[in-house]
Amino acid sequence: MSPLLPFNEDLCVRLTLTLVHFLWQGVAIALVVLLAGRALRRASATTRYLTLLAALLLMAACPPATFLLLPDSGRPR
Repeated sequence: MSPLLPFNEDLCVRLTLTLVHFLWQGVAIALVVLLAGRALRRASATTRYLTLLAALLLMAACPPATFLLLPDSGRPR
């Protein structure tokens, strides 16, 4: 382990995979919210706000959940 890099290789791979997975997860959530926003166009502002807030909270929860669900070594053997 290099003194300049405090993380081991497996942790770096898991972090990288977590960020890569978040790219598609974030796009999927954004597309669902876009469709919901169009369906809720005539809904109250509170309903639209809560929908967007739920999407943001879900996006914030995706990286930690993905990190915990990934196997210890994400590298193919």
